[in-house]
Amino acid sequence: MFYFFFESQSSKNDCVVISLTRGPRCSNELGLFCSNGPFQLTKNLSLEWNDYGWDKHPSSNPNPDSYAGHYSLALASRVHQGNKTKEGIHIYKSKDRGLVKKANYDSINKLIPPCKQAIEAYGTEVEETCVSSLYACNKIFNWIMTIAYDVNYYDIRKKCVGDLCYNFFVMEDFLNKKL
Repeated sequence: MFYFFFESQSSKNDCVVISLTRGPRCSNELGLFCSNGPFQLTKNLSLEWNDYGWDKHPSSNPNPDSYAGHYSLALASRVHQGNKTKEGIHIYKSKDRGLVKKANYDSINKLIPPCKQAIEAYGTEVEETCVSSLYACNKIFNWIMTIAYDVNYYDIRKKCVGDLCYNFFVMEDFLNKKL
């Protein structure tokens, strides 16, 4: 595992904060340079200290990112509850959120049985076999995103800008800059 370590800029007695944020197709550099990390990128491709970074304020409350200690436990609890009651596989509720119209709903539902079959046959844990499950189930997500068009898949209230749904061109230019 690769990680960045930044000592607290406030007190040597502060707790250690580990950032495990980001999501599909995103790296932790996004948090480091574009969120609540120690740095902010400027338009002229230089770094400035972030006055609100996790290295200055290691408590979770004032940070703009979510608190994984809360949502990870809530998610794990919900999955465990569903597993105990054998609820089966849950697919994102895109129809309820208005991303999918009734006209597309049936075609998306046809993708669910192959996803379920792949998970039952190949599982989701061993890398060599779970790729088949990932491929079958990602068809659902990809079809929903095609229908929803420019919806930001990290925050469906926003439009998707760029490949990662946010404008990270400055970060890309910075990381590709020749020294």
